[in-house]
Parts: sequence; C-alpha cells; structure tokens
Amino acid sequence: TRLPCLVDRVPCVPVAYVRLASVFLFPLIHRVLSFPWFPKTIPAPPTVDRGMVGQEAPYGLPSQAGRGGFTLLARIDTQIVTVLIGLSSAAVYEISLSVASIQTLLSTPLGQFHGPRLQTAIERGNTATAQHLLTTITRALYALLGCFVVAAILNAEILARLLFSAKYAEAAPYVQLLSFAFFFQGVSNVLLSSLNSFGLPKQRMIVVYIAAAVNLVGSAIGAVFFDMIGVAAVSTAVFAVLLISAGVSIDWYTELDSPWWYMSIGSAAVLAWSGISYAASPFVGNIWESIPVTLGLLTGFVSSLFLVRLITPQMLRDLVKDIVGH
Repeated sequence: TRLPCLVDRVPCVPVAYVRLASVFLFPLIHRVLSFPWFPKTIPAPPTVDRGMVGQEAPYGLPSQAGRGGFTLLARIDTQIVTVLIGLSSAAVYEISLSVASIQTLLSTPLGQFHGPRLQTAIERGNTATAQHLLTTITRALYALLGCFVVAAILNAEILARLLFSAKYAEAAPYVQLLSFAFFFQGVSNVLLSSLNSFGLPKQRMIVVYIAAAVNLVGSAIGAVFFDMIGVAAVSTAVFAVLLISAGVSIDWYTELDSPWWYMSIGSAAVLAWSGISYAASPFVGNIWESIPVTLGLLTGFVSSLFLVRLITPQMLRDLVKDIVGH
C-alpha cells in the first residue's frame, strides 16, 4: 500500500504569486512606517563609519565568504547532476538531499550554541574550558548525528515515500550514502566554526573553498563515469576529508587539540552500526516493521558509545550544564 505523502497535503503557492504580493506589500509597510504618528526608532539617517568598516573587514569579509563557500560546497553536486545527467535525475537527487539533511536540525542548533561560549572562553584566556567545550560538543554530535545515520540507512525508502511519494522510492540508495555526507558536514562545520572564535576566518574560508573546488571536479568525473551514485560518493568522500582537514586546522592554527580519539571511535561505531542497519533494511517493508528494528539498532548503537566511553553520564551532565548556562 502507498504511504501517505505529506507534500500532497500541503497547498502549493506559486513563487510568482508570492513575489507579486511582495511588490505591493513592501510599499504598504513603508507607507505605514512613514505616517507622522508612527514612532520613529531612528532619530537620524544612518551613516557609515569607515573606520569601523576598515577595522572589521579583515574578519567580516572572510567570515561571510566562508559561509558562502559552505553553501557552494553543499550545492555543487546538485548542479552537476542537473547539467550532466538531467533534470529528472536532479529531482531524485534533490529529494535524497532533503531527506538526508534532516540531521542538520540537530547539528545547526548545537553549532550555534557552541560558538559564542567557545569565543567567550577564548577571550577570557581559559584554554581548558575552551578545550572542554570543543570536546564535549564533538562527542555530542557524533552521538546524535550517528543515531540519525543508523536510522536513516534502515528507513531510507520509507522516509522518501512518507515525506514525498512512492515514485521517489528510488532515492533510497542516495539517501543512505548522503546521510554520511551530512554527518561529516555537521561535525566539520562546528570544528571549522571554532576557527572564527580564534579570529581565523581566513583559514576556514581557504579550507572550505578548496573542498568546494575538489567537489566540483570530483562530482563531474563521478557523474560522467558512475551516474548519480558517483556524485553522491564523491560528495560524501569530500565531506569526510573536510572533517579531517577541520581537525588538522584546529591543531595547527589554535591552542586547542582536536578530539581525534573520540572522532576515531565515533566514526568506527557509526560505520559498524550503519553496516548492520544496511543489512537489515531489506527485511523492513513498512513503518510498523521498522519501529522495533530501529529502536533495537539505536539501543545497540548508544550502548556501544557508552561502552567505548564516547558518551558518559558525566559528559551528558556537562552538556546539559553548558546548554542551560550554569
């Protein structure tokens, strides 16, 4: 039986209508703000402080360029599929990316929480606290994103059917492979963002743009010789190398040490349990069969993380303490 598709139930508003509405909406808002009785929050026209611009540009420009590089890195493979393979294949690939990228709902908030606290510790000269924060957030990411990867590999086809429709069930192999790409991306993004906390956005920018260039060439070669699976494999490999490069950058350019031991045992655990999940996936035909198997796999995966001490009760307490701020 066909699983219900959430997209089919959401009314679609053409983008052109939204843009047309904005043409009338923005002038209306401007008129309302211009009424004499509307309180003015800006007492004088804004001016540009050229001295501040010159002072902040060496940090701000590379930092924003690095953000753009990450966007470019994440979108290159889709453009390669569109140009070299075709639009129908690009639709399937985009569906795969959408499902696999669900884990960014976990990695992005943790990264945003981590950055300001790390910078505060660095500004205060508290290297021990900064090291503790970096290690704790890395361990937490390996545990949380690893759980998603294990579950996604088992339920790739079910997720594609549920979130989109049955005709996109063919996206399952790409979802399984790209789940690793977003796993590596989530951890590497947090590590590279730590360079900004040390005032080193240029080093982060260089690493990201080199990875984007490699992904561009590699994805093109993969598309020509191995179709979409080649593009997905190259992108995953590039993000894995990016993670290693992020760790090396932390070691070279900062006073901190990358948590290589935790990264190694975490990667090994994710790969091992993903293999078990992949082996079990042919025997899961629907969501009701999936639930007990998924819970069993996640229980085993988390138990193994406790066994190798990637996560510990003390580490969880420290993480909660860091998040709530006391």
